[in-house]
Amino acid sequence: MTKFNVNFSPHVYRLVGEMAVEREQTMADVIRDAISLAAWVDDELRQKNRILIDRGGVVTELLLPHAGRLQPSRPTLPDPDGLGAPAPADPHEQAPVAASRESTPVRRRPVLRSAPSG
Repeated sequence: MTKFNVNFSPHVYRLVGEMAVEREQTMADVIRDAISLAAWVDDELRQKNRILIDRGGVVTELLLPHAGRLQPSRPTLPDPDGLGAPAPADPHEQAPVAASRESTPVRRRPVLRSAPSG
């Protein structure tokens, strides 16, 4: 595994800690799960699928601001360990994340809207 350091605001750090306690996981596991979920959502959106949420019979669609910027396939990054290890069989197991100050857009919150029936 490759080590990666991230700075969190006190609020986010507390939130990740609370989730770890509730799930009986480590904070690192909570973050890995979040990245895996984000990779899965992106893969679904790449295939032009929709993410729907059913709240007591009211179906809403999750709209993510970055969905329109997704490429047809996920970019391939160099192996950070330099070992040439193959990617995991499950692409959501350890999703790579690339970030740079120059290319990182302003983050916006997801939007829920009523989904058309049918």
